[in-house]
Amino acid sequence: MENKTFLTKEGYIELEQQIERLIQEFNENEKSMSYCFQNAAGDEAHDNGEFDALQQKEGLLVSQINTMKKRLLNATIIDVPELDDNQININDTVILRIICW
Repeated sequence: MENKTFLTKEGYIELEQQIERLIQEFNENEKSMSYCFQNAAGDEAHDNGEFDALQQKEGLLVSQINTMKKRLLNATIIDVPELDDNQININDTVILRIICW
C-alpha cells in the first residue's frame, strides 16, 4: 500500500525545487568524486578518506532524491480554501486550553 501525500500547490512546487537542488548537489558531488579519483594514484583513490566521504554523501543524496520523488508520485494536490478566524483547516495550528473549575 502506497502512502498518499497531501500537498498544496505551493507545497508541490517547493518539493520539486528541493529535488532540483538535491540533483544539483549530486552532480557537484559527482564532479568532486571524479576530481578526487583522477588526482589519486591508481587504486589509492579507494583508500582516500575524502573519496569515501564523497561516496557516502552520494548515497545519502540518492536516498533523499528517491524518497522525495516517491512523495511527488503519490501526491494529491489539495485546495486550501480561505476561511474566517472561527474555522480551521489542514496544517493549521490549534491551541487548546483546558479550564478546570
